[in-house]
Amino acid sequence: KLSHVSLAYNYFTSTLPSFSANPDMTLLWLTSNNFEGPLPPSMSNLTSLQGLSVQDNSITGTVPFKAELPLESLSLYNNLMNGTIDAAIDHLPNVSNLILSWNSFTGTLPDRLWELSNVEIIDLNNNLLSGTLSPQVSNLSRTLLLLNMRMNLLNGTIPSSIVELTNLEAGLILSENNF
Repeated sequence: KLSHVSLAYNYFTSTLPSFSANPDMTLLWLTSNNFEGPLPPSMSNLTSLQGLSVQDNSITGTVPFKAELPLESLSLYNNLMNGTIDAAIDHLPNVSNLILSWNSFTGTLPDRLWELSNVEIIDLNNNLLSGTLSPQVSNLSRTLLLLNMRMNLLNGTIPSSIVELTNLEAGLILSENNF
């Protein structure tokens, strides 16, 4: 069975096909092409998918996940996506790398974000996310290595619990917001 697909760094110019014919796929790398249009809703049928990267394309629309997936790594970096980040969080309890930067995601940071027990990287920079940074951010003190919220519309005060994030080896980046 085909379980790993990498079509990265080509010049494919089309919409993404449905990958539902192979529900046992574990890795799907489509990085740096010219794919456009939305992520197909059939992605929710890839019940073995552990890694998905469609960064550096022209993907539009919202995150289509409607069912729980075992994804550990999700990279949607540098596309044209919008909507809230809720679907990327609500259906990915095992995610360790959550990279949704350089899109047009809106809304507030959902409380569920601070309950992701395996997350090591949260990169949401350069979106249109608003609201405050929750004191619950300290729930991630055991695992979080990078928190990048740069260039959003976050406001309020930075919670004092942020100092409990002692494993941030890769950084804490909150610049260019409205704190």
